[in-house]
This record gives sequence, C-alpha cells and structure tokens, in this order.
Amino acid sequence: WTGADGSARDLRYRAAPDGTGGLAVWFSDVTDLLARQERLTAIVRAASGVAEAGSLARTLDAIAREIIGTAHIAAAQILAVDDPAADLQVLGMAGFGAAADFVRRLRACREGGADIRFLEAYTRGEAVVVPHRRAAIMADPAWEPLHEIMDRPDWDGFVAMPMVVRGTTVGVINAYYEPDEAPDPSSLAFLEAMAAHAAVAVDTARLVARSRSDARTAERRRLARDLHDSVVQQLFSIRMQVSALQGRLDRSDPDPARVLGAATELSAMSADALDDLRLLVREMHPAAPRDGDLVEAVRTHASEVRSRTGLRVDVVAPEDPRLGPGVADDLYRTVREALHNAVKH
Repeated sequence: WTGADGSARDLRYRAAPDGTGGLAVWFSDVTDLLARQERLTAIVRAASGVAEAGSLARTLDAIAREIIGTAHIAAAQILAVDDPAADLQVLGMAGFGAAADFVRRLRACREGGADIRFLEAYTRGEAVVVPHRRAAIMADPAWEPLHEIMDRPDWDGFVAMPMVVRGTTVGVINAYYEPDEAPDPSSLAFLEAMAAHAAVAVDTARLVARSRSDARTAERRRLARDLHDSVVQQLFSIRMQVSALQGRLDRSDPDPARVLGAATELSAMSADALDDLRLLVREMHPAAPRDGDLVEAVRTHASEVRSRTGLRVDVVAPEDPRLGPGVADDLYRTVREALHNAVKH
C-alpha cells in the first residue's frame, strides 16, 4: 500500500464471513514490525558469525555486509581505533568496492585538515548523526584523496556508532544512508546492536592474542627453569668430575681402574646432559599438528616418550575432534607439558 506520504507500507489482512454472504476484511500496518524482524534476523546472523567465523576480518566483513543488507544503508565500515592520533585499522567494509588504500587516503585527508566526524563517536562514546554528509565531503578539498571511494555508493546521511565493550571504546561503525533516508530510532538501535557484536569480536581477538603471548612467555620461563635445573646442574657436575679426574691423573701413580671408572661416569653424565638438552630443544620447537590433526600428533609424541623413557603412554581420543588450528596447537602443547611433567617427576 502507498501511504499518504508516498512511502510503501506492508499490510497484513484477516478475513471472516460477515453473516450476509460476504466477507469482512481487517487490515493492519505491519511495516515497522517486519523491519524489526529483518533487523533482528541480521543481528542473529551476525552473532553466529562472531561465534563461528574463526577470523576477525571475516567476521567483521560479514557484519558489514549484514548492515548494508538491511534497508536504507548503502555502505558500512568497521574501524578499530586504539589511538585517535594514530592510523586506524579497517576491520570490515562493504558497499565501497575495492578500497585497499583507504587508510592511506584517510591519513592524507587528516593531514589536510579534514573534519573527521566519526572520531567524535570514539572520543565521546556516543552515536554521531550527520544529515547530508556526502555533499559536505565532496565539496571539501581536504577530503579530495577519498573523493573517488566516497563517491561510489549512492548515499547522503551518515552515522558513526561507537563500539563499546566492558566500558571501553575499541572502534566505530560508520553507516552511510541512502538518499532521502534519515536514521530513525529503530535504525540507530540496530546499529548499536551491531556495534556491540563487533566490539565483542574485536575484544575477544585481542584477549586471545594476549593470552597466547602470555603463554609463550610462560613457556620460555619454564624452559629456562628446566634448563637450569637439568642441563646446567649436569654440566656443573661434569665440571666437578673432570676436576676430580685431573687430580687422579696428576698423581705419580694413578690407579687405572679408578681413572677408568671416573671416565665412564663422566661419559654417562655427558650423555644424560645431551639427551636433556635435545629434549629441551624439541620442546622449544615442537612439531605442530599437521592440518589440525591433533590426535595423530599426540600419538606420535607419546610414541617418542615411550621409546625414550620406557614409560607406557595410552592415548584415548576421538579420531576427529574437529578443532581449529589454533585450538589444536594449544591442546598439543598442553599434552606435551603434561607428559614432560610426568617424565620429570
């Protein structure tokens, strides 16, 4: 139905006999309801992408596509902002076509004095709504480096929505609205929900990266401690044994049997030190599971432990645990650490 203002409206009807052989029909305007349902569906799809994509860039590109897939939004960008004075990071973009050099062009605009309105959303932590933004950008010489990219989608108004997680703003979502379309409260609520999902994705990726860095640091400290507790101590003992052997050989009448015994013990001690050193080197450069094949990698390592130590290691695991490469690597290192501790103690 075309409303009085010329906009298209969606109607739902219900019909029932009117008692005279005809029908009575009731019409309801469900335009806003359908729009909310469409936006809710997009939010759910975006949330699933955050859980399943496994890649921050793919996840946020999917969210950007969901944003422009809803009515009246021509293009969208998802930007990470660590420091407003530094370069931004484009995490997701849709509607602009190829724009690989967007960050470089934006830097040139900033250096030329362009009014970057989305930075207000970052610093204030509130949405920034700018009607007729396209005309102002295209008329401003300071924006000239980005005129080619910004002129591709057919847009007019602009909204910058901050991405906030745990009280911290980590970036912004920029939405470019089609001509004659102004962002209404429901549209802003939709963008806010999308920004929340994007913020969670960014925050999770950063936490995972930080935890991996912390794990690597802890691993290096453990290896340094093990190196001191095993190889360094063994080398110290070898040095003491060499000094004792030299003392025996310096005598006028050295006992050949005692010299041979000391030399044999020295050989055994050096062999043990070499084995421990090789083990530490292997642990510093473990063979990661190939193609995420965690179970096979664990079985191979268990076999190496058996052949080296004589300990029996039984591996009980599903043949296809369906784990991502990052998760498989973490679990593999956990198993190696557990077996190392078992051998050590």
